[in-house]
Amino acid sequence: YSEDQTAPEYVGGIGEKGIVALQEFVLNGGTLICMDEASNLPIERFGIPVKNLVIDKPTQDFYCPGSVLRLSMDTLHPVGWGMPEWYSGYFAGSQAFEVFTEDEDKDTKLLERYPTSVVSRYSDTVLLESGWIRGDDIIKGKPAILDVTYGEGTIYLLGISVQRRGQ
Repeated sequence: YSEDQTAPEYVGGIGEKGIVALQEFVLNGGTLICMDEASNLPIERFGIPVKNLVIDKPTQDFYCPGSVLRLSMDTLHPVGWGMPEWYSGYFAGSQAFEVFTEDEDKDTKLLERYPTSVVSRYSDTVLLESGWIRGDDIIKGKPAILDVTYGEGTIYLLGISVQRRGQ
């Protein structure tokens, strides 16, 4: 927000000091939960072995303007506990991820430093349940929810709008 829209102490975001504070919080055992576009902060600034597959994609390549998609859940993971193996998720300005391959990571060893596990994936067969999507092959079978170990803490990247679970 600009100075004419909010109080001065809230203008400009968290800044570099805030990013360092978040990194230290998680490294020392904290949990950082990022939904949708907020997932880009740790991807871009924490050096984790994750890519966002849909960020900055032109709409002619990928577009999903508020559709219900089919996803699978690792029901043995604590985040997936109590969930069915298959569920529906609302995708609107949402994200899809890819964990670095061993080849991509051979020099940096980020996978070793920040182990990453997939909690949920977009369906690799029937993806669209309601609405429409362009470029579905970009996200089919790709991670929607990731669990990243970061020092003593954890980063959860929630690519879908989990607050709309009633959909």
